[in-house]
Amino acid sequence: LTNGANYIVAREGDTYASIGKLFDLSESMLRKFNDVSKGSEPKAGEIVYIERKASRWKGEAYSHTAKRGETMHYLAQTYGIRLDQLSKLNRIRTSDPLADGQIIKLR
Repeated sequence: LTNGANYIVAREGDTYASIGKLFDLSESMLRKFNDVSKGSEPKAGEIVYIERKASRWKGEAYSHTAKRGETMHYLAQTYGIRLDQLSKLNRIRTSDPLADGQIIKLR
């Protein structure tokens, strides 16, 4: 449970279809919950939400300092925030790369 939304951690060989069967959810619904497009599949160790993420962070931290290689999608998954909402809050396109040390608002 992160930010009020339940998730699982993907294992080797998991797909959105196989995870969906376990939780009686459609593959398209899981993709929507996880802000991913058709054709992508979860990697082992990745967070996969099994319900809709919150539109804002409910935790105590106000911001996150980006580290090399982090993306808006990674932060949305880590904090359990919808990607579009996190991007709007920070006025950053979801595809924009994050700079090492960049401050990302969480609320």
